[in-house]
Formats: sequence, C-alpha cells, structure tokens
Amino acid sequence: MNRIIFGVVGTAFLATVAAIAVARVSHAEPATSPADPGVYTVIYNVADLPVWCVAAKEPQFDPSVVMALLEASVAPESWDPGPGSICASAEHKSIVVSQNRANHEKVVDVLRSLRAAQAPARQPAAKATPDVTGR
Repeated sequence: MNRIIFGVVGTAFLATVAAIAVARVSHAEPATSPADPGVYTVIYNVADLPVWCVAAKEPQFDPSVVMALLEASVAPESWDPGPGSICASAEHKSIVVSQNRANHEKVVDVLRSLRAAQAPARQPAAKATPDVTGR
C-alpha cells in the first residue's frame, strides 16, 4: 500500500515538473562507450530527490520514477534500443547514465528543475513584514 502511495505521489510530483532536468555529477572522468564514441557515462547523485520507498521498516532507494521521467523527457528515442542507458546504483544513491553530451545537459536540467521544485518546501517560512503604516 505504501509503495503504491509513493508511486502515485512521486509520479504526481514528477509529472508537475516533467519537462525539466539535472544533478550533482561525479568528478571522475567520463567513461566513453566503445559502441558509440559520442556516448559517455556520468554518475548523478539523486539521494536528495524523492527516490525513497517507505514501505519497509527503513526507507529503500528506488529511483525508478526519476529514471522513467528522464527516459520520457530526455530524447526518448536515444534510450533502449538506442545508444543511451540508465541504471540505479543503490550503493551510491545515484543513477548511472550513458548518453551523448547534449542529452547529459538535458539530464542535468531535469534534475536541477526537480531540486528547484522541492526548494520552497525546504526553506523556512518568510518573516512577516511589520505594518509601518501604524494601523
């Protein structure tokens, strides 16, 4: 039941920002694909995004909704069976994306937008402005 709620809530949240993109990138040199020299791999940390399933006693890393959003909004034709790929790394709380440079930039934009959409919820409420009119 909780997993279904997570899926609905997570999907609804991601759907509101479906056309947007990207994350913290590993500082390692990108690995290129032997199949397509224009494709390289980047690890994106997504632990701060809604990628946690709370159905178990402890939250479980589950970036499937974020991964589906990326596959649907970043050059959908470039993923399987295309040269691009995406998979989860639970150990690093990250997703591993192999894509070309233009599509990596789009991934970054989507993840950045997801973070920006969460930002208002993370910030404390603004202080009330005092009434300077004396009323």
